[in-house]
Amino acid sequence: MQPQERRGLILEKLKQHGKIDIDDLVTQLHVSGMTIRRDLALLEEEEKII
Repeated sequence: MQPQERRGLILEKLKQHGKIDIDDLVTQLHVSGMTIRRDLALLEEEEKII
């Protein structure tokens, strides 16, 4: 899965649930926790999430 796809899925899950759990994303997306944290930091930097 490409990083853009992964970030899109993260945004989609946030819209659906209002919050997300990093451990759940690690399991669902088959990436490390650090990767998820980097994605979240980038989305925050782009002002797509708070």
